[in-house]
Amino acid sequence: SSKGGCADLGLTAGDCCPATNGQYLSCCDSKRRLETTNSSRRLTAYAMQKKGVTVDDTTLRWCSSRIPETWPNLEASSMGSLRIFQTWTTQWPEEGRHAAWEGLVRFVKAKGVKVLVGTPVTCLKGDDEKTWGWTKEF
Repeated sequence: SSKGGCADLGLTAGDCCPATNGQYLSCCDSKRRLETTNSSRRLTAYAMQKKGVTVDDTTLRWCSSRIPETWPNLEASSMGSLRIFQTWTTQWPEEGRHAAWEGLVRFVKAKGVKVLVGTPVTCLKGDDEKTWGWTKEF
């Protein structure tokens, strides 16, 4: 068909549909078309303010005040949320906890992002109670 196989998949000319080989078919509209520039491929980003990033434990512990403010490779595209795996761990010295939290809180308040907080559940009841207490304190 003139839609390059998209109709066979139930998609319209405004949809981007991957072919079986991982390439995008030509039915994509011009704003969503896979672009090839200098041998790198990228898609145009949409609604990035609704998307978030996961902050790894190393960033939380050592540099929570230096979380990137925008999405990599996208100008003026702020993120809407952060996810952290845990607020702190019993494996780290407790004295760094509040400083790390303060850096994260400053970032969250300045950027107006939502925070999704995880907490570990292990087989060590004492550690679980301590980390849950820190999660509630955070």
